Amino acid sequence: MKKTNILALALAATMAACQADKLNITAPDVNVNGGPIPESLTPTSARVRVLVSKQQGVKEVGVLYGLQTDRAAIITYGETISTTEIKSEYFFDITDRESATRYSYVAYAALDNGEIAYSVVRDFTTIAAELTVTPSRLSLDAPATSETLVIATTFDAWDFTGGTEAWLSCRATGNALVVETLDNLTDARRVATLKFTAGSRSLNLAITQEPPTLELSSETAALPATGGTGQFTVDANVAPWSVASDEDWLTFSVAGNVVTFQAANSAGVTREARLTVTIGDNGVAKEFTVTQ
Repeated sequence: MKKTNILALALAATMAACQADKLNITAPDVNVNGGPIPESLTPTSARVRVLVSKQQGVKEVGVLYGLQTDRAAIITYGETISTTEIKSEYFFDITDRESATRYSYVAYAALDNGEIAYSVVRDFTTIAAELTVTPSRLSLDAPATSETLVIATTFDAWDFTGGTEAWLSCRATGNALVVETLDNLTDARRVATLKFTAGSRSLNLAITQEPPTLELSSETAALPATGGTGQFTVDANVAPWSVASDEDWLTFSVAGNVVTFQAANSAGVTREARLTVTIGDNGVAKEFTVTQ
């Protein structure tokens, strides 16, 4: 199909009104449908159907369309889609329109003898441009997780950008986006932004992942000068975590989430040491203080 300038057809507009009965053309209204079927609407396009009752003597069939509502204005100032392939049924795609906007159109057939037959003026309204993502934001805890975003749009397709952070991965499947995170082993909240686009619409979605939680069953202990042992438990929502002592005289061992510490005789010297529990290499940390 080709797009042509239809200004020349305006010269025959008056004659066409008298000659229209020689060739009956109908252009049914465009139906609003939810799928890619004939006569469907999108936020930026419409498909109209044109029926021509007689093909003999026809050299061109087309559709004139625009924001005007009367035939003369459309013929003079409108845009045109036409074809010289003559048959009884046509589908013309009117594209690159604005959403939620009413457009008028007229079907025509140009005859070999110079006459032009027009249909009545009809109209269609493009549907509203919609794009939603559910949920509208993601606030995630530190442990690795997988969440599914559901995308709803009146456009034919959608896309997204972002999600290139090392701790985040995104995978589109149908009308959904699967978002997966790794454990947050840092001591800070992590933030990423996804940008969704569909036709002329776009929206941003923020993804946050909280730092891990770390709790000790107690934070201090006192050992006798003669030496002794003690224990505390570690409660963390991610792993791994590690323990380190800042003094050689205070040693420890780990079994599951229990830390056992011990010290020998202090020979009457008052001393203090700390066991530091750290998530990951340099994440959230807590100190346990031992005095002797």
